[in-house]
Amino acid sequence: MLGLTTGRNRNICVSLSAGLLIFLLLISYSGLGTRESEAGADSQAQYGKKFLPQFANTFRGYLFASWEFDAVRDGDDYGLSDRQCSAAFPKLYADIDEMVSRRELNHVAKADFDSVEGDHVGSSIRAMIHRGELYIISGDGLADYQSRGFATLHAINRALMAYTDRAQLPNCEFRIYVGDMAQGDDTLWVYTKPVESDTENLWLMPDFGMYDWPEAMIGSYIKSRRDMRVIEEEVPWEKKTQKFLWRGIILPPYQSRHDLLRVAQDKPWADVATESINTPDSHIIPMADFCRWMFVGDVKGASWSGGAKYKHNCHSVFVSHRLAWREIYTGAMVDSGPAQNWVSVLDDWSNLEETLQDLIANPAKAKMIADNSVRTLRDRYLTPAAEACYWRQLIQGYASVSFEPDFFESDNKTWRGTPFSSVALMGMVKWDFDQDSLITAARVRHP
Repeated sequence: MLGLTTGRNRNICVSLSAGLLIFLLLISYSGLGTRESEAGADSQAQYGKKFLPQFANTFRGYLFASWEFDAVRDGDDYGLSDRQCSAAFPKLYADIDEMVSRRELNHVAKADFDSVEGDHVGSSIRAMIHRGELYIISGDGLADYQSRGFATLHAINRALMAYTDRAQLPNCEFRIYVGDMAQGDDTLWVYTKPVESDTENLWLMPDFGMYDWPEAMIGSYIKSRRDMRVIEEEVPWEKKTQKFLWRGIILPPYQSRHDLLRVAQDKPWADVATESINTPDSHIIPMADFCRWMFVGDVKGASWSGGAKYKHNCHSVFVSHRLAWREIYTGAMVDSGPAQNWVSVLDDWSNLEETLQDLIANPAKAKMIADNSVRTLRDRYLTPAAEACYWRQLIQGYASVSFEPDFFESDNKTWRGTPFSSVALMGMVKWDFDQDSLITAARVRHP
């Protein structure tokens, strides 16, 4: 019996033992209460109020100390505790820690928000967390960039609703910037920022695509991951096409993409082409089908690549130029050594062919990189659980160096923000409070 209590079996045995012990304590306590006088029972109850929660918290800490992240069991769990999040994703919070350190002596002030102008207003959503609930103060950015704003708000709300202690989260007010790259000195939550950034104002948040990206014909992140697993079962490593695959949109400013086409187009070791969603015959490949190739390429666009996180979900070798833009999982990416989980080439792709030929000639090395990618990225730092953990840590870190927001307007009665549930249903932050207007708005939103 003792020989079987390792790993998951050990956790199950400990959990069952804990449950039995707590049950016996409750039974014992209940029995004592019925045998005492009324005064004695009241005294016993007061003791129980103090002892049982303290005991439960102590035992819960013991259980969590023995807990280990399991991708199958925990990967889609949006409600992991803070302790579980830290144990599972030790490299996830580097950017948050860096930003907290930068602002420790220069806290974010309310004036930072009231003075914002231009694109940082038109392309942002002003929001607030109050007692663990999400409120929208102004939603200019909800009209721009397709579904980005709503996807981001839904992701935050999902991370909050799954968290048992959400009412204990600190209050904070913030701006979500939905554009490709923010510039200037305004304090914003952004999808990306330069790797070498030394800003004190841009706080990295999860990419909207970790919730859903319908305009790119990709859809739900959860569904994409499951579709990719199906392809991986159908096309295991040994059966993958030994070529470098890339698809993408080419615009004049995207120099790196032009360089890639120049180096790889029409080469026997590559399958690269431009694509356009609006053109019927434009070489589009469904995202899940990228997993059929042994080498998948990724290239930055105006800033970060929205497709990278999906490609990391393949059991393939991820190949790209040197990192120029940060995402929340960037700290877990390793491009050399025994933990290598992706392949870095020169910015102009001039050494791409040489790099691929080396990997093809060394299949064990290529498979090691792909295996590491699955273990570290797909099954850990790119799980929905990691995303939810990041949101809550961002809220806590940011709030620790930011001002306490006002929940009411100056009249101390009117709420400054609209509950996200109403915004999600109506598709707007403010509307006229008469029945005809509400019905009209609802019909537009839900025809």
